Amino acid sequence: GALVRHGRIESGARGAAGAVGHLPVPGAGRLRCGCGRYGHLEAVASGTGLAAAYALRTGERVTGRVVAERAAAGEPVAREVLEAAGTALGAALAGLVALLDPERVLVAGGAAGALLPAAAGAFVAELPTAWADVPLLPAGLGTDAVVVGAARLATMEET
Repeated sequence: GALVRHGRIESGARGAAGAVGHLPVPGAGRLRCGCGRYGHLEAVASGTGLAAAYALRTGERVTGRVVAERAAAGEPVAREVLEAAGTALGAALAGLVALLDPERVLVAGGAAGALLPAAAGAFVAELPTAWADVPLLPAGLGTDAVVVGAARLATMEET
């Protein structure tokens, strides 16, 4: 994640501001995050998180993309996994809106498109009234947003 204020990325005291994926969320206790710990948003609302949750429920190892495709085709377990992940994402983002007071929230990454419908519902349901006009939107660069952002950040650090 990233926090952009006045057109600039806020990096924080350790250069790691915006690590939204490491927020603790309910329902992620049995899923390992990329950082090695359990219970983080990334462990649920990411391609690897979707795959891990699906494997726990079915015993079958598939990619997050396959889980999303199966959910779109109507498979009940895949739909439940996607709904739970999207709900966790939307609720966490609504909490961040209350904390950070942003103009808008953009969602990017490989699983973003699949998660956005469920995330949008939870986002609206959890969003405090004072921030009801803050939209939850897909990032303009789609799945490439994460890579482009990382490259841009690396370039900025070199100069």
